[in-house]
Amino acid sequence: MLGRKGYDMAQATAEELKADFQARPKAVSQILGDVLREFGYTSISDEWVEIEIRRLLRQTLTRNHIELLVPLKSKEQLTGMLFLGNKLPGEPYSTENRQLSHKASSEVAASIENACLYENVQRAQRKLKKTMEGVIHALSLTVEARDPYTARHQRRVTGLACAIAGEMGLPEWRIEGMRITGLLHDVGKIVVPAEILSKPCKLSQYEFSIIKTHPEVGYEILKEIEFPWPVTQAILQHHERLDGSGYPAGLSGKDIILEARILGVADVVEAMSSHRPYRPALGLDSALEEISKKRGILYDPEVVDACLKIFTEKGFKFEQEEQVEHQAVVSS
Repeated sequence: MLGRKGYDMAQATAEELKADFQARPKAVSQILGDVLREFGYTSISDEWVEIEIRRLLRQTLTRNHIELLVPLKSKEQLTGMLFLGNKLPGEPYSTENRQLSHKASSEVAASIENACLYENVQRAQRKLKKTMEGVIHALSLTVEARDPYTARHQRRVTGLACAIAGEMGLPEWRIEGMRITGLLHDVGKIVVPAEILSKPCKLSQYEFSIIKTHPEVGYEILKEIEFPWPVTQAILQHHERLDGSGYPAGLSGKDIILEARILGVADVVEAMSSHRPYRPALGLDSALEEISKKRGILYDPEVVDACLKIFTEKGFKFEQEEQVEHQAVVSS
C-alpha cells in the first residue's frame, strides 16, 4: 500500500513516520489509520508507531463518547467491532455489563456472518440465473435461426402460456417455470433438417415422422439439467392430447402434466395464427374456434377456458413487433 507521501507503508521505518508526523500530524494520522486497517498491530513492531496509533484511537473514542469496544468474533474470525457509548446515568460499565456485552457479541458476530453468507448465496444465485438465461436464449435463437418461418415462435408461445397460467391462478414461481419451458419447448427441432422445417408444401408421412421426434430429442438434450420445475417433462409431453391421440407416448388425461397441457394449447393457437411454409396464417379466430371445438377432447377444459378469456375479455395480443420482424424475415 502506498502512503500519501509516496513511500511504501509496509516498508516505512519508524523514523520516517515520526519525522513525517511532526511535519504534518493530521495527514499522518490518517496514514497511521491506513496502516492499522491494512496491517494490524501485529505487523507494526516499532514501539513509537504502536503508541501513536493507540493514542489516536483513544482520541477518536473519547471524541465520540465511546467507552467500551467489543470485538465481534465468529469462529475466531473478526467480523466487526461493537462500539458502546457512555451509559446514560454516567456510570462506568460494570464487570457484569462487560461480560454480557462479550456474550452478546458472539451472537451478533454469528448473525453478521450468516447475513454475509446469505448475501453470497444470493449473489451466486443471481449469477447462475443470468447464466441460465443466456444459455436458454442461445438455444432458443439456434432453433429459430434454422427455421425463419417460425421465427420467434417459442417466445410468442411463451407469452401466451404464461398468460394462461396466470389466468388459472398459478403462483409466480410456477409461471417462471412455464416461461423457461416455453422458451425451450421446440429445442428438439435442432435435429430436423432445415429443408423439412421450411418446405413450402405439405409434408410427407416420413417427413412428418421426423418432425414428431422433436419432443423426445428436446427431452434428451435437456434431461441432465436439474431445473427446479418439470421443464423436460412438459417439453416431452406438449404434443400429447387428452384422448390419447397425441405423441410421442400417447398419454391421456391427467397423465399429462398441467404445464404440458397449457403449453399444448398455447402452441396450437400460436401455430394456427401464424404463417407456415405450406400455408398462410389461418388467423386467431380459427385457432380459438379449434380449441373451443376440441375442448375436453384434445385440450384441457380449464386451460381452454383461460385461453379464451384472456383473448376475448382481457384483450391479450401477440406482440406486434415480433409479427413485423417475422414478416421481414419471410419477405427477405
